[in-house]
Amino acid sequence: MILQFKIKTDDGKPTGFVRKILTGQKIHTLREDVTGRWKPGAKIQFATGVRTPKYEQFLEGICTGIQKVFLRTDNVNVFIYVDGRLLTGADVVRFYRNDGFKTFDEFSSWFMPICQSAQATGKKGVALRLIHWTDFKY
Repeated sequence: MILQFKIKTDDGKPTGFVRKILTGQKIHTLREDVTGRWKPGAKIQFATGVRTPKYEQFLEGICTGIQKVFLRTDNVNVFIYVDGRLLTGADVVRFYRNDGFKTFDEFSSWFMPICQSAQATGKKGVALRLIHWTDFKY
């Protein structure tokens, strides 16, 4: 299955995700997966430019695990729940760094609009799945 990664943020800054995946700095990714199609053992094709002439697969791997993540916001902060447990302190830092972000502000800038959109429709936040390709789990 293909996992697409953006090479630039919406405001044009480089994400560095490809390099961070290849060097082991980014060890998981958050995705919507309402049908539950991602499962441990699934082959992963890491790629950029999916459905464009610039498609490039840069790595192959195996999904080693899935965890349920719920994100919500108070419009100032993004709160991260993994398998129903609210992450705090060092766990939050570990989470955003393992997801390829340098700072919590970078992580929040990426996910705040998604949380706000969900909450604008009456939802309490957004349910996502954390796709792992290493043995690390929270």
